Amino acid sequence: MPGEGLWCLPTGFIEQGETPAESAVREVEEETGLRIEINCLFDSWSSSDDPRTPIVCFTFTAHILGGTLAAGDDAVDARFFTSSNLPADIAFASHRATLERYLRTK
Repeated sequence: MPGEGLWCLPTGFIEQGETPAESAVREVEEETGLRIEINCLFDSWSSSDDPRTPIVCFTFTAHILGGTLAAGDDAVDARFFTSSNLPADIAFASHRATLERYLRTK
């Protein structure tokens, strides 16, 4: 898997019949154990971070409805980080860039 062993935002591929927002809700729950509700689309871009295929990325803001933070089947660990304590080993340049854009808006 690309980025294995490094930190990244919850990600995945959209399944047939899903909207990007529905996919994000599903992927967050699968990878973190948290149930979320989307607030809004934050950003979208094309990326070559995944060596298997070019991708289009969507990031959303959301709030947590429930669940317990735990690493899911595609993750080794799941954690919250403060804006001043982001990990240095973020797997994908586009994830670091979107986090930096988000933090500039706060």
